[in-house]
Amino acid sequence: VGARAMMAVEPRAQGFRCFLRHAARPEIQPSGDAGEQRLGLDDGDLESVRVLRDYVSRSTGLRHVTFAQSFDGIPVFGGTVTVHIDSAGEIVRVTSTAARGEGRKQNRRLEATDAATIASSDVNPEGAPFLRDVTASVVWFAMDGGLQLAWHVELEPEGLPQFYDVLIDAETGELLLRR
Repeated sequence: VGARAMMAVEPRAQGFRCFLRHAARPEIQPSGDAGEQRLGLDDGDLESVRVLRDYVSRSTGLRHVTFAQSFDGIPVFGGTVTVHIDSAGEIVRVTSTAARGEGRKQNRRLEATDAATIASSDVNPEGAPFLRDVTASVVWFAMDGGLQLAWHVELEPEGLPQFYDVLIDAETGELLLRR
């Protein structure tokens, strides 16, 4: 039958491995050592992703299925795997920013309000108001070959259109990312 990427069941409930079992050519299916080598992920890592988005591009006809990664019910910041499938149902590309979950550092000393204060001061040192409430949610952040807990703080200062994602280390309060 070949590598047909058609799902007989609702794909949103499926993990990456289940999706590929139904959709992928045998040579790219992440089973055993082959999957670990191709994506750099082990079985537990592959089981940690769930469908986030599934759409067909009008311009190319490609179907794009993006999986979001999480461990212990906590999302991995930026952790995704995307499968790109042509109109014949053949997988043409798999891209990944997913992280290894082994050895996760679960130290959380900082509270959400502390992380929000640190991020707010970094983005807006003058203390001007924000256009909407500052939010903070716990995420895993891939760093130094592993995952560590961080606070993902979203900020939208007044003035020119701008929006910031700021990651604060949940243990130390260190600024990890600002974009």
